Amino acid sequence: MKRDKFFSILNLVGLTVGVTSFILLALYVKNELSVDQFHSKKDQIYIIAENVNGGKDKWARYRTSHAARMQDRIPELSQMAMLSQLGFDDLIKANDRSFYVENVYMSNNDFFEIFDFPIKQGNVELNQENKAVITESLARQYFNDESPIGKVIEVDGTGSFEITAIAVDPPANSRIQFKLLLSNLSELKEAAADFAESGGSIVSAYILLPENVSIESVQAKVDKLMLDEWPKSALKFDEEGNFEQKMYFFPFSDIHLKSGFTFSLFPVNDIRYIYLFGSIACLILMIACLNYVNLITARSIKKMKEIGLRKVFGANRKQILRQNIFESCVYTFISVLLAFALAERLLPYYNNLIDRQLSLSYFSLEFFVFVIGLTLIVGLASGIYPALRLSGFKTINALHGNSKVKERSGVRRGLVFTQFLVAQSLIVATVIIQSQLSYLQNKDLGYDRENALFIKTYGELGDRTSVFKDEVARISGVKEVSLTTNIIDHNGITFGKVSEFNGEEESSEEDFFFSNSFEVDFNYLKTIGMRSVLGMTVDEIAEITSEDKIVITKAAQEKLRMENPIGMRMKFWGKEREVVAVIDDFHNESLKSEIMPSALILTGNHRDFLNIRFESGQTREALSQIEDIWNSMVKDRPFLFQFYDDYYDANYRKETRLGNVFNVFSGIAISISIIGLIGLTTFAAEQRLKEFGIRKVLGASASQLVGLLSKEFVFLILISFLVACPIIYIASADWLDTFKYKITLSPFTFAIGLVITLVVAFASVWHQSRRVSRVNPTEILRNE
Repeated sequence: MKRDKFFSILNLVGLTVGVTSFILLALYVKNELSVDQFHSKKDQIYIIAENVNGGKDKWARYRTSHAARMQDRIPELSQMAMLSQLGFDDLIKANDRSFYVENVYMSNNDFFEIFDFPIKQGNVELNQENKAVITESLARQYFNDESPIGKVIEVDGTGSFEITAIAVDPPANSRIQFKLLLSNLSELKEAAADFAESGGSIVSAYILLPENVSIESVQAKVDKLMLDEWPKSALKFDEEGNFEQKMYFFPFSDIHLKSGFTFSLFPVNDIRYIYLFGSIACLILMIACLNYVNLITARSIKKMKEIGLRKVFGANRKQILRQNIFESCVYTFISVLLAFALAERLLPYYNNLIDRQLSLSYFSLEFFVFVIGLTLIVGLASGIYPALRLSGFKTINALHGNSKVKERSGVRRGLVFTQFLVAQSLIVATVIIQSQLSYLQNKDLGYDRENALFIKTYGELGDRTSVFKDEVARISGVKEVSLTTNIIDHNGITFGKVSEFNGEEESSEEDFFFSNSFEVDFNYLKTIGMRSVLGMTVDEIAEITSEDKIVITKAAQEKLRMENPIGMRMKFWGKEREVVAVIDDFHNESLKSEIMPSALILTGNHRDFLNIRFESGQTREALSQIEDIWNSMVKDRPFLFQFYDDYYDANYRKETRLGNVFNVFSGIAISISIIGLIGLTTFAAEQRLKEFGIRKVLGASASQLVGLLSKEFVFLILISFLVACPIIYIASADWLDTFKYKITLSPFTFAIGLVITLVVAFASVWHQSRRVSRVNPTEILRNE
């Protein structure tokens, strides 16, 4: 290491960066595979799910009334935990304080019977009305050292609840994260009474299957029960007589990675991302090992005389083999230690990048096994070939040194090819992911989300909501304001036969109209930046005062088969309303879903959401004044708002994180490849110094020397590019298929990877060629 500092540093840096990347990615994969696996009865737990929209969507939710009927009629389903979210940012009043709490849910006693969430103090009484279970962290935060058992908390809009137990906080690798659980007894009673109308709220229903009972037998009983007792309006069948909206049981332990739920109370991941990150981890480690092998093999001729002398003094091949493998393991061991130190310092930034809370456990048996195992695996994998190569030199040839022994480069070229193949694959994949993310950010959504936000008023202002709106409208920098009952991607649903809406006398039994619908005031379209294509303009709509008007989208017009709907009257939400405009379609959900028909009901009495558009560059000052108005009108609820930009981007947090991770680790893979390329070009230049000296004497230019050095690398880059393209095309097309709206893969996208790799290779070769071209030929040739 001391004798050859340059190559020693290259080897250590390459291995350390590669092992660090492997550790960080392995931590993520390990964490994702451990999610929900700590429950002792996990193999007996199932969630009730539904296939909807002809199997295109999978929902991890079910009607409370239907779930309760199953539990009552089928003994195997007697243990069922129904979990429903109370709201978002729920206002809790306790201990003379008011505060917002996320992760507030309603459930029953079976929740703690099914799942392993330990109770630290008290008794669970969620099967009684108005009882609550609080977590340790929430109890400490709002009750300090005082015991909350027996205390009463007030949940805004829901009622008062007595705390009867303190639960240990759910671990980080649990999908189910809760801070406060409230009893849902009254909700279950109402749902049972509404069974005939398929009433009740939407819940996540988890069942604990008794031992030695197959889920298939239970599914058969449920199917029969549905045919016998379910309201006919709740059943739909396909042409073959099977349930169209299929209810099924999904294993709890597979939900996080294998469910593919498009609607779930708690976030889910995709097993493909685990395969992807695991593959990247192995590929980067492989690049680092190949890099080491390439450099050691390239330098092997330098060690020929040493090997020859060792053999002359009696060393056999096994001893030389052991010595070189030991050297490789020493390099690896140093790299692994440096990698763990580096990984620990990078963890906070990495956790922020992937939105996880990962940690390293230095004193666990797992850690020591990992360190020793990684050292041996990487050390042997990267050291075995160079050791065999060095120990295989014949004594007489080795003593001649590099002037008499021709180095075989076929294996090394194969290793370089593999290195370029992986690097180019990651570059192209990164370009595709970033292109799709850029497309998501810049696609026309049918409304303008720039400089716009919404404030959820929670009905707190009551009759003064319009006063609040008028006060906000007077603020300098506020361009438009509007009140609504819901917002985009958080709205009601309208469902019925097409004939019920368009007045047709006859219509197919399967001809249904399904639309997103929500009530807005007359200025909403102008505030949110929607565009009218038929009928009144958005400015004209803002002047309407009558409350029997409705606006529909082009998709709704087409579905309803209306050639000119302006002036037509439709029954919507219990009242006949006149269609006054058709607006451009807008994305009411993420771009993973197809645009659905939408209808905006124009009324003037709303209390739930205040939508605001600002003049560009004046948001900060205006927001401060809005907060002052809020605080003067609402005394015990903090001021909260959300920008439409952030609200929209939340749909793609997983994809954005994927893109960021790809950027980082692709950059690392490329950097390791550059390190190897620098080493190889340096070695190639040194091996051909005499040749280049003669060529310079004969008049060769620096550009000609570049061509000589780069010819082999360019050939390997082109071959690896041709191999990488079909692999990445197939993999990326599968990922892009998860989006309804996506980029089109073009040859230009793939060419970017080739150009980047060629530029990097030429930069490395040019540097070495320039260095060689500055050497005086007499210095090179003098010993001849």
